[in-house]
Amino acid sequence: MARLLVIRFSALGDLASTAPFIRSFAPHHQITLFTSPLGGEYFRGEGCLSDILVLNNKKVSTLLKNLPRIFSSYDYFIDLHGNDRSKLCSLFTRAEVLSNYVKGFSERIPEGELARYAKPGSACQFDYFSIPSMLPGYEFKPERFKKKPKDYIVINAGSSEKWKSKRLSVEKWSEILRELLERYDLPFLFTGSGNETDYIIDLAKRLPGENEVVAGKTSLSELKHILRQAYLTISTDSGPMHISAVERTPTIGLFGATNWIRSAPYGPWSTVAYDYTRYSTGEPPVRMIQTPGDYYKNIDISMALSEIDNFL
Repeated sequence: MARLLVIRFSALGDLASTAPFIRSFAPHHQITLFTSPLGGEYFRGEGCLSDILVLNNKKVSTLLKNLPRIFSSYDYFIDLHGNDRSKLCSLFTRAEVLSNYVKGFSERIPEGELARYAKPGSACQFDYFSIPSMLPGYEFKPERFKKKPKDYIVINAGSSEKWKSKRLSVEKWSEILRELLERYDLPFLFTGSGNETDYIIDLAKRLPGENEVVAGKTSLSELKHILRQAYLTISTDSGPMHISAVERTPTIGLFGATNWIRSAPYGPWSTVAYDYTRYSTGEPPVRMIQTPGDYYKNIDISMALSEIDNFL
């Protein structure tokens, strides 16, 4: 059984997106994950991992102290991050390095049914599908979908102050929730981080339907559970969108200021919605837009719901 050291630091959505591919290593490999404190929290309890090594901060001195832990204990060093820190680590390992910066890397395009999981052009396809495919004998095997209990719909409407451009107008959210009420007649759970709470509480008060705001009240494991049990998740481009998708919950990501191809959520039970009038060619903005604006005016949620209807 080959010993793998898998590196993935970074943001919540990136960490979540790697999960299905890391789990696919498990049957034939012994896996150690080298990650951030957030990654340690996210993957705690994952049965597919033998060990988790946590890089407690971004200081060079802290990284250097961790180098002896990765020097010679592994057969393969799988870098799913590819930043300066992970590249530095790769210089100190005796393991074979697999990443998108090594000689011989070839982007792999998923074929047939697999293209519905690692969607072409997405980070899932370029990084998390292509890099593991370099491992001898590795085969990505998606987990089966099971329909969710028809209990509640998650609305993840928030974004940080830095990314107010991801926030939809109250009018657009009202339109979306009315459509969901007409189709499913379920209560809504509003999720979000602590620094989004005031915005989400104010938004929820102005929207139709029975709702509960759990933003700022959940641990990461509790948020994962909420998203795992949801009947459907409607979310801005965010970490919870990706968590919902990898937990095999039908998920619709709402896009306008960011790239819906690169950031497409995982799995055939997920899809994206964007303004087809504003982006009539289907091409996302060249650069992510941080300036608030009306990027979501003509989003039609019914089209996205139709795309994942088989999972609802």
